[in-house]
Amino acid sequence: MLCNASQDYLSQYGMPRRFSDLKNHFHVGFDEEMGYTQAIAKLESMFKQDNIRHRSNSHLEMIEATRAGLGCSMLSCIIADSHAYLRRLLSRIIFHDQEIWLVTHAEIYRSARIRAANDFLGKILEEDADKLTGLSL
Repeated sequence: MLCNASQDYLSQYGMPRRFSDLKNHFHVGFDEEMGYTQAIAKLESMFKQDNIRHRSNSHLEMIEATRAGLGCSMLSCIIADSHAYLRRLLSRIIFHDQEIWLVTHAEIYRSARIRAANDFLGKILEEDADKLTGLSL
């Protein structure tokens, strides 16, 4: 996940060049249902608490709020990069890694269909690793 903002937002408020610049920017954040973690709390600490304009438990809603110019937000690279209107911010400085696990119940993990599905998903995740991690740009 990387920090993003819309072109209109950046035209109005300017491009942050370092961490300290974020104190003067607005933020679109996660709510508790999105897995509020220490990494998310650290990110939000870069913004003034009064500048957190919107919280959501939906990635789609966060993307739309960011596209509408409400503020900067941490978005999944593979999704945010598909919106030409969004720009990455401080991408070499601010990022949030999250592991992806493929998990199967012990009673069915040997099923041919489950193995085929897991093999397919594993292959797709490997092929799209650069897009998922934000290294594709």
